[in-house]
Amino acid sequence: MSAGFRVARDGAVETLTLDRSARLNALDMTMIATLTDYFTGLAERAEVRCVLLAGSGRSFCSGLDLSAWSGLLDRGSVADVIDVQERAGRLIRAMRAAPQPLIGLAHGHAAGIGFAMLLACDLRFGARTLAMNVASVRIGLSGADVGISFLLPRIVGEGRAADLMLTGRVMRAEEALAAGLLADVVEEHDLRECGLRAAADILRNAPLGVRMTKSALAASASSLKSAMAIEDRQQIMLVSTDDHREALAAFREKRTAVFAGR
Repeated sequence: MSAGFRVARDGAVETLTLDRSARLNALDMTMIATLTDYFTGLAERAEVRCVLLAGSGRSFCSGLDLSAWSGLLDRGSVADVIDVQERAGRLIRAMRAAPQPLIGLAHGHAAGIGFAMLLACDLRFGARTLAMNVASVRIGLSGADVGISFLLPRIVGEGRAADLMLTGRVMRAEEALAAGLLADVVEEHDLRECGLRAAADILRNAPLGVRMTKSALAASASSLKSAMAIEDRQQIMLVSTDDHREALAAFREKRTAVFAGR
């Protein structure tokens, strides 16, 4: 696929690799638009059950291509800046709305919208080289940018999110692992295999159950009561499916064998 990224399919798993390595995979407007189309289109592609997101070259994604941003500022058009913000926001929302689990595989730099894209993934694995930061606050803008003020506190807590967003300091892989932002830290050459193992674990579960689980996780429930209402509705819908009956039968057989000492 053109426009700055490529897609490869392996069974039910697709790998999307950002591919502007000469620009450290910085996103220009064309790339943002085509990425948004890709993630939006996943809703109609049930044959794809999991997506790995990676970057080529030396980095995952260094953020927005500042050459395009500087051109907007030179023209002095507030309307153009608003348009860029809205387009970038649509990309992050499209990622969160995709029904398939997204697994981020990050190395090198993940800054600005690149950091937001990593946060928009459901699972995240990082190489030891990974360095992340909220770049916008370092260039005189707000650290609350392209969904980061919503996603980051939910993942690492409000205190650590405030630290990262107010200072723009770099968070390295080991700190991110300790904070729960990463599921594991591995060598760069092991990132893809790590992602494929996680995808295989997901694929062992029923497709509809996985989709509903992601939907419930993404719902911004305002209280325990509303979260449990979503959970109850989903369980009532799923309890009559063949997938549930088959999985329950297999579980009972396994449990009987364990109790019998077999």
